[in-house]
Amino acid sequence: MKLLIAASSAPDGGAGISSYAKDLTEAMRQNGHEVTYVAPEPKDHSWLQQHGVKLFPLGQHDAPLEAAKALIALVREESIDAIINNDHPFVQSIAPAVPCVFIAVGHQQNTSVASLACHNADWLDYVVTISNDMRDHYIKKFSLPTWKAPLIYNGVPDRGYSDEQNADPEKLRLIFA
Repeated sequence: MKLLIAASSAPDGGAGISSYAKDLTEAMRQNGHEVTYVAPEPKDHSWLQQHGVKLFPLGQHDAPLEAAKALIALVREESIDAIINNDHPFVQSIAPAVPCVFIAVGHQQNTSVASLACHNADWLDYVVTISNDMRDHYIKKFSLPTWKAPLIYNGVPDRGYSDEQNADPEKLRLIFA
């Protein structure tokens, strides 16, 4: 499968959502998918090279109309099967014009990031949310259909943890990631 994964921060910058987008990209590459990463140009290209990821550089200094045209051409020429957008505004703007699955990741609730994730919502296949409260907020505020707002908790399963190891209900158990 050919994927376009986008983030508003360069792969060698940003914080939470940038880390998430990179982890997602690495996982998709490990599963044999081809990934084109849309983000601002990084200073250091080593992560891209290490994981065999193609970069399509677009940042805030690019002209929006030209960027949108270039993205649409990329999706069509590369036969992209799915787009996963992590708050890149130019990528979000092309949702009505692309013939593939389009998933936006909503990772904040009361900011412009939430509005961006739901921009062009009629043209999105899904707006993934990361908590129950956020899902409810997106459904109410942006009138998203319930089926279009899947919930994927913002956590990481620990393969080494077993409930059987801590069968005593009196013991306090904490799990964090």
